[in-house]
Amino acid sequence: MSISMYNMTQKQYSDLYTKLYNKANKIICTDKPCQTCLEPDKSGYCCFRCAHLSSTGCTVKALYCKVWLCTSARLAFPKTACKLDGIMRRANKYLLLKIRASKKETLSQVYRIMALTKK
Repeated sequence: MSISMYNMTQKQYSDLYTKLYNKANKIICTDKPCQTCLEPDKSGYCCFRCAHLSSTGCTVKALYCKVWLCTSARLAFPKTACKLDGIMRRANKYLLLKIRASKKETLSQVYRIMALTKK
């Protein structure tokens, strides 16, 4: 049973973001679609220009980046893509998808939107 996004508290949003991120991260870590990409760019990852990428990987919990797969990875890992698409649909329903954004950046935007809708 899902709660209406208009009745959620900031803590509930934060908890949902973390839950979805962890679920997607587990799928990515298990299936490893990014490590076997058929057409990696010069750095090996599609996110090579992201401000949150360091030499050891992503420095933030970016949900959108965990649920998005490039075309090559989608074709090579259709079951993984299907699982991530389910998470993406749920995250999108609650406005939790912001491209290359940290959890803090994403939730800040959600909270602003929610404040406007309550006026």
